[in-house]
Amino acid sequence: MARAGRRASVATRRFGWPPRGRLRGRRSRTYGLGVIIGALDALMERGIFERRPVKPLAHVLLGAFNEGALLVAHASGPAAARAEVADTLAYMLERLRLPSA
Repeated sequence: MARAGRRASVATRRFGWPPRGRLRGRRSRTYGLGVIIGALDALMERGIFERRPVKPLAHVLLGAFNEGALLVAHASGPAAARAEVADTLAYMLERLRLPSA
């Protein structure tokens, strides 16, 4: 486990990715969870998505996106897996859309 943590640390320094714990405030709106929270807030505010508690929904969606990416990355047929994951994520997000939107 220490070895995996070291690789993540090297990648963070090499590519300039901020450590997860430092993604706060203004910068958090630029990465992962912050982007999802901002998008959900905007979609709900505009009446496109039904009102739901944003923070837990954002965490669940981020988990779905991450797991979908892992599924594609480890698939023997990545193109087919990518299409299936995209279709599944679109289905999930469509359930949040209000009928009038």
